[in-house]
Amino acid sequence: MAKQPKDHHHQPRPSMVKSKYIGVLLVLIFLLTLGVRLYYTAQAPTFTGDQAYYTLRQVEHITKHATPIIDDPLSYGGTTTIVQPIYYYILALFSLFLPMTVVAKLLPNLFAASLVIIVYYITKDLTQDKEAALLSAFSAGFIPLFFAETTNTISVYTIIFPLFFYMVYCFYHTWEGNEGQTKKKQGNQQSYVYQFVLLFLLLTLMHSITIVFLVALTIYFILLKLEKLKREKVEKELYLFSGFLFLWTQLVLFKKALLMHGSGIIWQNIPEGIFANYFKSIPLGAILPLLGIVTVMYGIYSLYHHLFTVKH
Repeated sequence: MAKQPKDHHHQPRPSMVKSKYIGVLLVLIFLLTLGVRLYYTAQAPTFTGDQAYYTLRQVEHITKHATPIIDDPLSYGGTTTIVQPIYYYILALFSLFLPMTVVAKLLPNLFAASLVIIVYYITKDLTQDKEAALLSAFSAGFIPLFFAETTNTISVYTIIFPLFFYMVYCFYHTWEGNEGQTKKKQGNQQSYVYQFVLLFLLLTLMHSITIVFLVALTIYFILLKLEKLKREKVEKELYLFSGFLFLWTQLVLFKKALLMHGSGIIWQNIPEGIFANYFKSIPLGAILPLLGIVTVMYGIYSLYHHLFTVKH
């Protein structure tokens, strides 16, 4: 991300944990996160939520017919559905070698637990503090809402969020090597650019959540403009490219539905009971415990501190 002048805030503090133990602790946090997830998953004889069984049906159909279910007789009215099936294909691939129950119980939790490792490296690069990175990794593994909604649901979000955060990690590294760096480091920078583009395309085809990333980048560039901080050329190029790529993929995926229903496809076919359940107002007091009170409060403090005190 945008380069800043060096100051005392960037100086890494002396580590209280020896470097050779950092990797061991990170592995232990990952195994703890995965172990707790698998423990709760193993306690439940069935899966949580109807979406889990929809995923199982899609995976089984792909395994037998190599294509996802488009005309679904079990859906509301037996309608034709628009499917983004990459996640189902990933599960179907592993189900060729392992029992479907093992795949559904193990693989999503393995994906979700990998968020711990990705968050560690993001935090370490941002803070140059390995102990803070370990604490962040531990927190990421046990965010209440994410833990509850992805432990036994075979949710697509188990793979989306780790890939989403790794995309953030790649974007952060895309500007490195611009000024006086070695060819090796410039090559690493180019590698992160390619990884970012591939991940953005993959996530856009898998789920429309990449619009959140584009909104975040928009706010990021607004903050840089307000603070009169330098914007890297490669960041601006990736931002524009990602925006056009998102629009193009959404038009390709939903072209027929958009032509037929217009913007009404967002809510038109949702039954009233489900619509009221998904799009209901949630009070702030209910959000804080779901995200983790300590995490939210520290995030608010950090935002205030860096915007109004440090201005970094």
